[in-house]
Amino acid sequence: MVTHIPGLARLLSFIVLLLIVTTDAAALACDPYSSPAASPRTRDMALSVCENSAKRNDLSTYTASWPSDGQLAGTIPFQIRSCGDYYCNRATRFTLRSNSVTLSNGTSEIPLTVKVRQLHTGTTLTFPDNRTCGSGAANCPFQGAGRQTNISPDYCESCVNFELLITADLAALQSSGTLTQSGLHSGTLVFRIDQAIDSSNTGSGDSGHERDVDVTIQLNVPDLLQISGLSDITMTQNSPVSSGNYLATHEFCVYRSGNGKFKIQAEGTGVSTGNAFRLSGTSQFVEYQMHIGRIGRQSVNYRQGDTKSRGHWRGNCPPASNNPSGNTNMFLEIRVNQSQASSLPAGIYSDTMTLIVTPN
Repeated sequence: MVTHIPGLARLLSFIVLLLIVTTDAAALACDPYSSPAASPRTRDMALSVCENSAKRNDLSTYTASWPSDGQLAGTIPFQIRSCGDYYCNRATRFTLRSNSVTLSNGTSEIPLTVKVRQLHTGTTLTFPDNRTCGSGAANCPFQGAGRQTNISPDYCESCVNFELLITADLAALQSSGTLTQSGLHSGTLVFRIDQAIDSSNTGSGDSGHERDVDVTIQLNVPDLLQISGLSDITMTQNSPVSSGNYLATHEFCVYRSGNGKFKIQAEGTGVSTGNAFRLSGTSQFVEYQMHIGRIGRQSVNYRQGDTKSRGHWRGNCPPASNNPSGNTNMFLEIRVNQSQASSLPAGIYSDTMTLIVTPN
């Protein structure tokens, strides 16, 4: 038996209707701080700042990742709702003003290029930019967003979406001596939201608010070390001779951030640690010496597996990505005993040498 209970169907209908209304209200992105009220006009009603629609006083700290190519590029998404007309019904145009930002660890600096872009319109500003808004599209380039759905074009939910675009040529900053240290570099970007005096309604002076927003940006610069400029070395019976040795000299570049000290380990092939290096042919070999030094200073002799350094070995050569002139600060010299080499059968004698550079 089915028992009919009066009013049950109406109760279920009411519950469904209530859920639909709640869902529509929550769909409004970056809703104003204050509840709508006829008076007074407040900054918290006129300007809302959000991340993922969650209201914020300032934006969250942004930590950039060190780029392998030396070109820093990052994006910080956020939202701004700018409105007027007491209840935030009408959109109000606005601009953003800032001096930009430089990341620093106290000694070393990373000046950032910072742009802000409104996704809906594509309008972009590059900081520093400190032009005041006043009124009009020229001075107030960003479109606001009202909250009353039946007023168009003031109601524009996609107009609230923005992004900060940060870039820096880290390789060039290292080469120029601006970025000189490893470790955490940070800075705080401050930008001011500057509203037009009037909303899109009647020009009644119902807007004109300002608010500052901060975002801390940081980048951890690793201890960077690089060796470059090495290539194959070929020696023949026509090579220069000194003190009974065939000689070949080759210059190369060692870079370390902050012009720090370094050490070099040498690894040939086919010999045990501590022994002399070998140039090997099909059935015979000849030993050779390798000396490494800073250009203009005395070199040191290496044997298999040696790791050596000198107090004046510093990585003040540009990184390879910013060394088009092929600057060098180190050299190596190969010495092969002339009489031993001359007694060998004709052929090619070779070795593969690996140099490993580490901080000292």
